Amino acid sequence: MTKEQIAQGPVIVTGGGSGLGRAICLLLAEAGRPVAVWDLKAESARRTADECHGVQAIGLGVDVADRAAVDAAAASSEAALGPIAGLVCNAGLTIVGPIGMIRPEDYRRMMSVNLDGVYHAIEATLPSLRRFSGPRSIVVVSSTEAVRGTASIPAYCASKHAALGFTRSVALAVAPEGIRANVVCPGTMATPMLEEQIANAAAQGMSSSHLHAAMMSMVPLGRIAEPAEVGRVVRFLLSDEASYVTGATIVVDGGMTTGSFQLQSYQGEH
Repeated sequence: MTKEQIAQGPVIVTGGGSGLGRAICLLLAEAGRPVAVWDLKAESARRTADECHGVQAIGLGVDVADRAAVDAAAASSEAALGPIAGLVCNAGLTIVGPIGMIRPEDYRRMMSVNLDGVYHAIEATLPSLRRFSGPRSIVVVSSTEAVRGTASIPAYCASKHAALGFTRSVALAVAPEGIRANVVCPGTMATPMLEEQIANAAAQGMSSSHLHAAMMSMVPLGRIAEPAEVGRVVRFLLSDEASYVTGATIVVDGGMTTGSFQLQSYQGEH
């Protein structure tokens, strides 16, 4: 895909201060697209924006659970970059807590970020998307937990399932206007969030090397993804190369959710 095929206008990326969000911002800048980086940590947002060389970029501290803050950030982004052509809802939060053990306040916080945050960002950005004269696209970054269940994180799974359904409905609503909306479901990625999870497990007496090996053993491709590998899929969906893709759910997980996988039991023919 050429730079000209991707570059179509400014993009807002929530949760763009680190991990996958940062990778998406840098990939968009590489393709010549202006970027508004939103992150709960304003300093991280500004740092990512500073790394977006060769394009206009701004970094804003935004709590996507706060509708007033999101509305203000949407207005500031358009004022700085012009009408918005793309939105990536990437901000997310994970709190471990199986049923019977998750605290109500943790449940509500996850829903406010992972579900309400998507609603707030899309609603606040739609007027600007409607003002942009070229191709327009929304991408919601979900998780493999949107297409399966995991016993230790039911609230997280619920928020991701709900965001997927919400985005499908949005896709139907805005399709007559030529606006596309899709969902990307990443598997395990080498991000600061993963490092934190491994560190927490180690603090509870689990071997970090064994945990890392266990994660890789569940992936048919045999490795954990780099954020850019998922980011390139997001960039594609934002581009006009994906002009006929809307309402889709694209899983990027190295085959993890395809089915049961046991490499050691495979007996190939030679």
